[in-house]
Amino acid sequence: MIRDVVDALGIPVVSAEGFEADDVLATLATEARDRGDDVVVVTGDRDSFQLVEDPHVRVLYTAEV
Repeated sequence: MIRDVVDALGIPVVSAEGFEADDVLATLATEARDRGDDVVVVTGDRDSFQLVEDPHVRVLYTAEV
C-alpha cells in the first residue's frame, strides 16, 4: 500500500539490487553534497549521523518519546 501512495504522489523511488537502503541513501546524499546541494535526511536510524557534513548534509532524527 505504501508503494501505491508513493506512486500516486509522484515521489521517486530509488533502489539498487544487492545494496541496503542506508547504502543507497548515503550515496545519494554524498552525490548531492558534491554538487553543492543541501541535503536533509529524516530518519530514526542513528547510523545516518555519520553522513552529517556541515553545511550541506543534515540529519533530523525521529526518536520516539
